[in-house]
Amino acid sequence: ELIAGSVVDLEFEQGKVIVDTKEAQMVHGKLLQVSGTGIEIEGYGIYLPSENMKVYRLYGELASMSPRDLRIGYSFTDFVIENGQVAACLMIKEEDMESIRVLLKATDYATIYHETFQAVCNQDYEVISFENGIETGREEKSAGESLVIEDEMLNTGTKRIKLQPKVLSAKTILKSIERSQGNPVYKGTIEITGSEEGLLLVNEVLLEDYLCTVVPSEMPASYPKEALMTQAICARTYAYGKMIKPGIPEWGAHVDDSTGFQVYNNIVEHSSTTEAVKATHNKVAVYNGEPIGTYYYSTSGGVGTDISIWHGSGEIPAYLSAKMIGEDTMNPEALMEESVFREWIQKKNTAHFE
Repeated sequence: ELIAGSVVDLEFEQGKVIVDTKEAQMVHGKLLQVSGTGIEIEGYGIYLPSENMKVYRLYGELASMSPRDLRIGYSFTDFVIENGQVAACLMIKEEDMESIRVLLKATDYATIYHETFQAVCNQDYEVISFENGIETGREEKSAGESLVIEDEMLNTGTKRIKLQPKVLSAKTILKSIERSQGNPVYKGTIEITGSEEGLLLVNEVLLEDYLCTVVPSEMPASYPKEALMTQAICARTYAYGKMIKPGIPEWGAHVDDSTGFQVYNNIVEHSSTTEAVKATHNKVAVYNGEPIGTYYYSTSGGVGTDISIWHGSGEIPAYLSAKMIGEDTMNPEALMEESVFREWIQKKNTAHFE
């Protein structure tokens, strides 16, 4: 007899099913990282995936999934541990995903690695230490008290430190990073992990708070309200797509804060862009039930594009096609001819949006 949720191996011999039940341990915790070197589960440690690790979705329609479908930063999954390795991942439930994990780059977005970490929080906070994914200690810090961590203080890949404010509205100034606004200010928690090349910083923040500094970093806050609202929906949809399928799970993050994903916290929060985020709260764009690729760009020259500009050849989704912006007198494909493009780009057309 088997109980619900049992993990077994099935073999078929001459029309008979042979069931091999597994003597396995189940663990449940927040998933922090998925890489070739290990799966880190907060409170339990770092486990290697087995050679034939399986991922199953148990809610909705039962389905086999891939490791890329695992939800970084969330505890929706039970992990089956066999012989010290993860044999199976059981995605038990689906809930609202409210927080995003952002890998913070160094000054000028030069690298993901940091030589030092220096921060000050405007509220009381805790410094929580982890060794191989297991908590080893907590230290109380007062508002305004500085936290400094040097590269050599963390062993490569085994130690993690989390700066966790006592209140959700707290703001942490990162003095070891420079952005266009100066030293950036972050809400949420900040995790510091050691690596061979330097420190890695991950900011876990509410998605809506994240968007409040993405929108002004991607579009001037002086733009009209409807444009800012559209940008907010595009940014939220893009971010949510990366939360479902993390962009950089090997570093425990959904996205980074550069143009590689979406620019985050390069420009300070502005009232007009924050209002646009709030006015579109929780709104995303979907096609066939999935978040669409809401790609956007700074300059079009009067011609939109399809998805091939980002992904090369491949299937073009129905919701994103190339077209003239502001007029329909020319087929965009004609502009691929050098002589046609030269004539077109050198003349002014007031019907174009830009």
